[in-house]
Amino acid sequence: MSWNSRTGAGTRPRGYAVAATLATVIALPLGAGVATGATPEPDPYASVQDGTWYFDKFGIGSIHAEGITGAGITVAVLDTPINPDVPDLRGTDLEPRTEHVCPNGYDGISDEEEAGHGTSMTSVIIGNDAGVGDLRGIPGVAPDAKVLHYAVLSDPNLTGCDITLADSVQDAVDNGARIISMSLGWGDTDDVEEAVLIAHRAGAIVDIAVQNEDGDDLDDTSGANGVVAIENMTASGGSDGREVHSDRLTGVAPGVNIRGPAYGDGSWDAYHLGVGSSPATAWVSGVLALTMQRWPEATSNQIIQSLIRNTTNDWPELSRTDLEGFGLFSPQNLMLWDPTRYPDVNPLLTDRNDAFPSWQDVMGSTPFVDPGFTEAGVGFGTSIPSAVPTKVPPSFWVTAPGIRTIIGIVLLVLLAVAVVLFVVRVRSGRPVPLLERRGGSQGAVAGAPVGATPFPAPQFAGTGPPQSGAAGPFGAPVPFGAPTAAPSGTAFADAAPVGSAFGQGDAGRSDIPQMPFASPGGSAPAGASDAFVAGTPATGGVVPAGDALPSMPAGTLGPVTTGPSGTPTPPARPDWVRGTSDGPGPANADRS
Repeated sequence: MSWNSRTGAGTRPRGYAVAATLATVIALPLGAGVATGATPEPDPYASVQDGTWYFDKFGIGSIHAEGITGAGITVAVLDTPINPDVPDLRGTDLEPRTEHVCPNGYDGISDEEEAGHGTSMTSVIIGNDAGVGDLRGIPGVAPDAKVLHYAVLSDPNLTGCDITLADSVQDAVDNGARIISMSLGWGDTDDVEEAVLIAHRAGAIVDIAVQNEDGDDLDDTSGANGVVAIENMTASGGSDGREVHSDRLTGVAPGVNIRGPAYGDGSWDAYHLGVGSSPATAWVSGVLALTMQRWPEATSNQIIQSLIRNTTNDWPELSRTDLEGFGLFSPQNLMLWDPTRYPDVNPLLTDRNDAFPSWQDVMGSTPFVDPGFTEAGVGFGTSIPSAVPTKVPPSFWVTAPGIRTIIGIVLLVLLAVAVVLFVVRVRSGRPVPLLERRGGSQGAVAGAPVGATPFPAPQFAGTGPPQSGAAGPFGAPVPFGAPTAAPSGTAFADAAPVGSAFGQGDAGRSDIPQMPFASPGGSAPAGASDAFVAGTPATGGVVPAGDALPSMPAGTLGPVTTGPSGTPTPPARPDWVRGTSDGPGPANADRS
């Protein structure tokens, strides 16, 4: 136990009080042990005996094999002094920073027994598994992460430095720490509140070990608002015999028989097995570092959301118990589930009146939203380690974002098809003649006398095939240059709009004279020629008696020189209509 001079309250590391007592009994002497660092995935049963089951039984090695090692993530460890020269920490990215928060320059480094707890916790996070002699070392959960170390658990009477949590956390977040790991109890609640508030406002996750004793609630350190409060469990999912019951407990992690460096007889050439919530907390900090590297776009809040939703337990999402929290944290599941799908709010923050820091201190005027936790309704013992994922996320295409993506793609395809069809019609289609719009080229025309017979298709002389032009009365095509006499009294068809070319429907063609047609009312504009009687206005759509154009012998291709009123008829069609080789030919007759 260390002493906090500001409050007179005791502070202590969590978990290795028992380990220190047992160290002389269960320390593994040089040459003992069953596994070496050469085997990437040792026998999990052996790893339970040598204290590395926290690594092997969770498949941490397979995660490292995928390139996820915690690289680029910074973790701050607030603990006892540290010995950075033990074999399992040599060459790691470890930066002692105690001297940066101690005015007198105390650096927090020690090669004495006082450094045991801090050295063990840091080794669980970034240990290189070097080992001592032929002993297996301590494989770190996130060996490529960076650790900033602060020796807050030290006696100011000996060091001359009274270190605070708040100062340490402030320095840590200023230097890029995204995870604050505290395997300790702290007697100054105000300092705990200030430190946690600094971390929350900086977007860092705070991991705190619960007390190693029976209790019906968390203590004032692990009970801080919005922190990840961690209890330990055995390799078989059982209890270490000291249980904390609380509706604020976040979850459980491996913390019984965890390998750590042992100090004895002035050297660090052995290992011991530690028990408690301290190594469980260090393990969670390493797992969070892996998760942050795996999902760099996720916020710290979303990482916490994934942490509590994707435990190994087969419970409904966001269900929990007071004995195991949301269950056993799963590094395997965390590698599969994208945290960015979850709300960007810390689900562990509460608006309880006794919460410290308060919701308002952290979130300001943002209204509190109940995260919707439910009771799992299960007994103790379902938190079983797994080296493979226990929850597989659904395919993206069946999630809400996936469905929205599919709908968007379909709409874009439909829009593209519509645009293509419109462009094709505009570029290649001609206006539909009025007769066709009224029912086809061979049907009866509205207003025609009862019993009227449609005109037969005309024939042309020459070498080319018959040519059909714009529809004439009653649907008969009337080619330019070969008019057929209309019976007396025959109704005009309201053919093409005024200005359309007679015979081909090619408005604007310079080689086909443009003929005005009767308007839908049946009367042509004054002075305009119509299709059958040149110079004679049509009245009511009926050709005056005796004004029909003269009949042409079958197969004769005009020209007809004069009409009934003495007006010359249009000249015959150009040679290309008759199939000669010096024109565009019949096949191009409908080009626009």
